[in-house]
Amino acid sequence: MQELLVSLLFWISSHSMLMYDGNSVPKLAFITEQHLNSMAFGNNHPSAIRAGEYQVSGLYNPKMQTIFLLQSTNIDTASGKALLVHELVHYLQYQNGQNPNGSIAELEPLAYGVEALFNNASQPRNSVLAQ
Repeated sequence: MQELLVSLLFWISSHSMLMYDGNSVPKLAFITEQHLNSMAFGNNHPSAIRAGEYQVSGLYNPKMQTIFLLQSTNIDTASGKALLVHELVHYLQYQNGQNPNGSIAELEPLAYGVEALFNNASQPRNSVLAQ
């Protein structure tokens, strides 16, 4: 697990402005959907989002330095790794001092952008043979 986290952190560092020094990694925990939603929203579920229409798949808690993922997440798959990359971006954002006390929403564009880049890099390529 440690090797996967370190390799993904270095990948993020080489594909974004976020620096990773190789000295630490966040903890990783797999929890139930109910627990994850409770951590994300507490008792203050946003009224603009109807319950059941939005699923939290992952969450980085900077105070605990822990990434929480759904128990059903398989990090051996491309989609599981992409989700982990997204949360690792948040880890590095906090490690790099980006907006630790500001709006969490301001952190999302970079996380989604790096996740999309990772997804694109993970897709198998069709080779075209020269004729």
